[in-house]
Order: sequence, then structure tokens, then C-alpha cells
Amino acid sequence: MENEALITAFETIADKLGIAAVEIFRIFTEVQMVKGILTILSLITLIVLVYGTIRGIFKALTGYSTYRKIVENCDDEYDMDDILMITVILTFLMIIIYAAIIVALNTAVIRILCPEYSAILDIVQTLT
Repeated sequence: MENEALITAFETIADKLGIAAVEIFRIFTEVQMVKGILTILSLITLIVLVYGTIRGIFKALTGYSTYRKIVENCDDEYDMDDILMITVILTFLMIIIYAAIIVALNTAVIRILCPEYSAILDIVQTLT
């Protein structure tokens, strides 16, 4: 049932736009390269941001940039379990924020670079 609705939607869109249904397929396939590049860039960006966040939070809490430096300068004032737990929790929260920002940026980039694709998606979402 859903497939029939989508086929009808694509045929209707193609007819209204005065293009062949094959043209819609071409638009969708061209977007795949943009989506792939954005996915790779997003993952690299997320990894760099998470690494920087972990180091930054750890340094802010302890004054040292690495765990090894704390062990070398071992003071009893540091409760490592609490510091590690706070670091993990804050990093997890930042990952959620980073992911939301990356998703919004990916959507914006696709809308800018592939306006035909975005328009077709909007039309299909409106019709279904």
C-alpha cells in the first residue's frame, strides 16, 4: 500500500514538474554522494570533538591533561573514580549536543547543495 502511494506520488510529481520519473531517480542518486561525504565528515568531526571534550573536561577537573600525569604526581586529594565518572557523564552530554548540531548542519547542507532533492522530499512528506 505504501509503495503504491509512493509510486503515485513520484508519478504525480514528475507529471507536475514536467520531467520523467527517471529524472527523479537521477536526483536521488546524485544526493547519495553528498550524503556519504557528509557522513564521513560528521564522524571525523564527532571523534575530534569528543577527544577534545574528554581532554578539556579532564584538565578542568584535575589541572592535568592526561591520566598518566596524575599518576606521576599522585596526590591523595584526587578521587579518580569521581573524576572519571564526571568526565564520562559530561562527555556523554556533550556528545548528544554535538550530534544534534551535526544532524542540523547535515540537513542544512543537503538543502543548500541539493535543492531539488529537498523539494521532492518535502512534497512527498506533504502528500503522505
